[in-house]
Amino acid sequence: MSGLDLETIAKGLAGVIADGLPGMNAYWYPPMAPQYPNVMVIPAPDFVTYRETFGVAGQVRMAFVLRVQVTSIDPESATSAMYTLLSAGIDEGSIFDVAEAIATGERSPTWGGTVETGALLSASSPAWLTNDNGVDVLEARITAVAYRKKGA
Repeated sequence: MSGLDLETIAKGLAGVIADGLPGMNAYWYPPMAPQYPNVMVIPAPDFVTYRETFGVAGQVRMAFVLRVQVTSIDPESATSAMYTLLSAGIDEGSIFDVAEAIATGERSPTWGGTVETGALLSASSPAWLTNDNGVDVLEARITAVAYRKKGA
């Protein structure tokens, strides 16, 4: 790790999710025509706090929103898939377990070695929306944060 390369960090989180959830389309950017199911790693409104702590080895805090989207002609199936993705401590299929590295037993999730530590904090309630392409999707948003020492 060196410097604060936000693109590399977003790609790292998307890569961990894609690797840990076969069949999940994980994007580090909002694509024009996403494939489903998907997770998009996008900047949160409070994206970067350059001085989370002060001093030479102070920490930088980054915040992301994971937009989780599933679609189905059957609302029950879509809701079931979303609940699995938002669950924690289950055998497979959980974004939380993959991003927090519980599935691999890693104690401090580093999102592919791009941050010192990352964590998922909360998830919104799933809601139906129609995207720009006219597709009805069930979407939830997960708040994620990561920390990294300055100059690390």
